[in-house]
Amino acid sequence: MIYVVKFFCHWLFPPGCLVLLLLLTACWLARKGRTRAWLPVLAAGLLLWGLSLRPVAGLLVRPLEASFAEPAQAQALKAALASGQRLEVPWDVIVVLGAGAVQGVPDFGSADQTSGIMAKSLLLAARLHRATGLPVAVAGGRVFGDSACEADIAVRQLAELGVPRDKLLAEGQSRTTVENARNMKPVLERHGFRHPLLIAAALHAPRAELAFRREGMACTVWPASFRFPARTAFSAVQDLTPQAACLEDSASALKEYLGAFAIRAGLQ
Repeated sequence: MIYVVKFFCHWLFPPGCLVLLLLLTACWLARKGRTRAWLPVLAAGLLLWGLSLRPVAGLLVRPLEASFAEPAQAQALKAALASGQRLEVPWDVIVVLGAGAVQGVPDFGSADQTSGIMAKSLLLAARLHRATGLPVAVAGGRVFGDSACEADIAVRQLAELGVPRDKLLAEGQSRTTVENARNMKPVLERHGFRHPLLIAAALHAPRAELAFRREGMACTVWPASFRFPARTAFSAVQDLTPQAACLEDSASALKEYLGAFAIRAGLQ
């Protein structure tokens, strides 16, 4: 019964209800003989339906998320973290990219929060710091007037997670991935760091690495915050009905492909 309810709920709420509205409108226009009108409406409905389906979102997201695997030192670092020891690694700094922040909301007695995506990256950075002792540099500023400075929030949260303040660096002016890389370069150079470990959301990692490489920084990438499991089993509820989360995944993946193209083409 629960899956029947979920099936109909996906059609009751956006984008499902919008897909139905477009498809029904296309049928009505076709019955009225408006041949020039019903085909574009039908195409819009099918496109929205397709982008909202989990299989389509997976086709767009998985190639990006599979671009980078955990570094070869991952298992040894996990063992070092579990034992309380520190491991020598080929990097000299951990770099975390901003991924959104919310202003004026409670966060454990403080104001402002990072997004869930960025929070996962910060958690990984805190773990890696404990296993290596490496400093952590965070890039990300205030993107919009009513948003918060990502780097400032991240520094506070990392300090609360046990990273010493003297091991934290912040670059709080950048608003885009390109600016993250461009503004972080002089910060790292000023402190003599040449071998960064770059933590970024798995979907975003290819574009982030491309931006840093264009600035002359060869990074080892550690992907975090995956959107899709490695394998999925067919489910009519999940694979045939439109879902807002899958539409967001499709849109985010298309943004990454377009952003990477813009960097390669020198448009950013």
